[in-house]
Amino acid sequence: MKIIARFIRATHYLTDARAKCALTCAAIAATGLLARGDWTQFRFIPSHSGFRPDETILSPDNVANLTVKWRAIVGGGGEASASVADSRVYVVRNSPNAPGGKLYALDRNTGQQLWSFPPDALTGDFSSTTPAVANGIVYFGVNRFGTVVFAVNAASGAEIWRHNGPVANIVSSPTVIDGRVYAAFTNGSIRALDATSGQIIWSVTADQGAYSSPAIADGRLYIAIHNRGLLALDANTGATLWLAPMPGPQWSSPAVDNGRVFVGSRDDHKLYAFDAITGVTLWTATTND
Repeated sequence: MKIIARFIRATHYLTDARAKCALTCAAIAATGLLARGDWTQFRFIPSHSGFRPDETILSPDNVANLTVKWRAIVGGGGEASASVADSRVYVVRNSPNAPGGKLYALDRNTGQQLWSFPPDALTGDFSSTTPAVANGIVYFGVNRFGTVVFAVNAASGAEIWRHNGPVANIVSSPTVIDGRVYAAFTNGSIRALDATSGQIIWSVTADQGAYSSPAIADGRLYIAIHNRGLLALDANTGATLWLAPMPGPQWSSPAVDNGRVFVGSRDDHKLYAFDAITGVTLWTATTND
């Protein structure tokens, strides 16, 4: 697996997204301050909007001029995106013929490997989760004769805690906000863990599997449930708020923005927009495939 960092020389430009900036900046403030250029979890923030309001360097006009700054080969292959925090890049990799499901920390400026975890990784272990970083801790999930969610010291790579999940798989990325780690498993189990200790705060199990990553916004958790639709839970208690049906297998991870939840559906090739509070379908858009 090659991890490529790219850089660009370009002039700053002003964005015209003030309203969205205000919403996203508020979400960033709720999760703690980020250094410029950090990208600490799947789709940037817990709502999974994927929008960085203070990005002023890249634009459609200059992005084609990006050039490679460094490459780091950590072996095997990867199915998850990297996370960036402080001076390090975090990425997981798998290998069918060697110990897999390992988390690597790389120097942000040079790509030099700083550490890898866990030291007892086994052949057949695998991870598909984008690491999440908060308060000096990296969280990620591994499949190894069952599911494990690890909390690792971001600077040293030392284990802080591990949570043994259900007999299932974990393919969704953990979401971290307000001192909690939210994780979902393919047996339908959804859990809120204490970010410091790994203890279960609440746990619920949907009647179908969870293959998407949970998005958190305004005290609500949204997750696509396999063959059912979009599920909304109270993020504090795990209580069910609503279930919006969608046809077919659900693998798409929802994104929340401006009071709406957006999620794709595989079988009918549609993008759905739901009201974030009520779950009412606002509109659908059909794609070609």
